[in-house]
Amino acid sequence: MNIFSMDDPDYHKKGYFDAVFELQSYLNIIYAILSFPFILINFIFLISLFVAGFLLLPIWLGVPIINILFISANFLARTGAGFASYFLKEELSPPPKLIVTDYKQLHVFMQLVKSKKAWQSLWYFVVRFFMGILHFSLPMLLIAMTAVMFYTPFNAVFGHIAFFGFTTDLFIEAVIVFFISIILWIGILNLINYWSERIISASHSIMTL
Repeated sequence: MNIFSMDDPDYHKKGYFDAVFELQSYLNIIYAILSFPFILINFIFLISLFVAGFLLLPIWLGVPIINILFISANFLARTGAGFASYFLKEELSPPPKLIVTDYKQLHVFMQLVKSKKAWQSLWYFVVRFFMGILHFSLPMLLIAMTAVMFYTPFNAVFGHIAFFGFTTDLFIEAVIVFFISIILWIGILNLINYWSERIISASHSIMTL
């Protein structure tokens, strides 16, 4: 029997419970929680510049605003990629640094509008914002599931349990809920790890468009 053989092709595959013992799982959680406020604030800032810039383009006041939009997006995307690389422990592909060769606003505007690098930075934020919503919600669900996991057995000792329409006075039912919560908790942890990998993949894809 070769089931324990080191040559088993599935030997190095991560198991369902491996996520619990990996430091990277918890770094992914920290990144998911910390990164979303940063991405949200940046997204609102860039959307505001985008709307104001294009509304004011007919009177040319929008030209410097659009310039600021592209330059800010590039700087923030590069900063965000470095932040993600630190926590996710994998080098993300940041947008190439924008180099402005002229300081006349109209010339800079024409250069940036035609620049693939400039549009990549904006697209990076759009994708990261919507991916970040799910990425942030998963740790929140994990925290809620943790509360349920410890609440049921603890409260069962002191009496009646009632939450989310579920009621019981039996300690054994509380223990069952506890173990089900553990399985779901680990499942959410695996989802966070999977979604972190998707963010890495999406970041590389955007930069190779």
